[in-house]
Amino acid sequence: MSIEAQLGEMLKEAMRNKDARTADCIRMIKTKHMERRTAAGFKGPLDDALWLDVISAYQKQLRKAREEYVAVGARGADALPQIDFESAVSAEGRHRRRGARGRARDGGASGRL
Repeated sequence: MSIEAQLGEMLKEAMRNKDARTADCIRMIKTKHMERRTAAGFKGPLDDALWLDVISAYQKQLRKAREEYVAVGARGADALPQIDFESAVSAEGRHRRRGARGRARDGGASGRL
């Protein structure tokens, strides 16, 4: 199953379970993907490699934001749980696809996706 299909299933499940945090995170990943593919000059294929690249870039953005919130101290502490949650959900998206290909390399460990 493609990453796009898996994210779609995760979104449906989150909506059925009324899990707004997960649904919002998946929507953000889908939005980042849409922004990438509609950017001026984009000519690449719309495949799982693009999804993995988008998710990796989103995780990098979250790590940077987390560092900035930690640096401001108590004022930024309220945002940290949401950033950590989104990092975990986006990591699932990455590991789900890698799980099928990377099982032999990592001894079978893969994310929930």
